[in-house]
Order: sequence, then C-alpha cells, then structure tokens
Amino acid sequence: MLPALGFGAIRRYHMNEGHAALLTLALLRDAARAAGRKTISYEDLQRVCAQCVFTTHTPVPAGHDQFPMSLVRDVAGTREDSIDLADPRVADVIGRVFPAGAPPSSIDALWQSENALNMALLAMNVSR
Repeated sequence: MLPALGFGAIRRYHMNEGHAALLTLALLRDAARAAGRKTISYEDLQRVCAQCVFTTHTPVPAGHDQFPMSLVRDVAGTREDSIDLADPRVADVIGRVFPAGAPPSSIDALWQSENALNMALLAMNVSR
C-alpha cells in the first residue's frame, strides 16, 4: 500500500506490537522478487531484519496475538513464494517463530501444521 501511495523509499519500518508483523512477510516476498527468486533466502531475512524495528509495551503472553495456521491460510491465501528451509540459518529463524516442536521440513508442512502464528514472535525474529 505504501509504495502505491508514493512512499517507495522507506528505509525503516517500526512495528509497535505484533499487529503489524505481516509487514515482514510482504517485505520478504518483495526482497526475493527483487532478486529474481520465489524462494526467500537467508540474505532476504537479513535485509528485512535491517529494515524493521519492533517494540512492545505488553511483554506478557496475553498481549500477543496468536492465530492457528488454518486461519492464517484462510486469510493469507496461497503464496507463490517459499522459504529456503534447507538453509539451517533460515530454519533457525523459523524455529524461533514457531517454537512448539521441531522446525518444519517444508513450507507445506508449516502450512499444514498445528502451530499457531504468534505475531510478536514473527515481528521479533524478523526485525533488529
């Protein structure tokens, strides 16, 4: 939305609370596309982390939105991009975003998992 409004040269994004965490997914997709790929790499993660800052004023579990992956799939729809889970550095980040159980072996396994997307963990792990 911001580039469509003429704000294409944004250097830093501030996410206050986890509500804005889906921004990181859009930035990751854009970084991969800019590099001519559909797969999100560790370099893309580093780039987006450098662009994003996260703050919270409710550092308690009740203050952090969590959504079942089935709802995330319904809202986000199918995604063309994928995540390079073969790279252990990327798998480590995904493991921190979804701490329950082992990191998924594939993006399809992640989408089909019983995990919940914790918006604060997403924002914290894809920001500086």
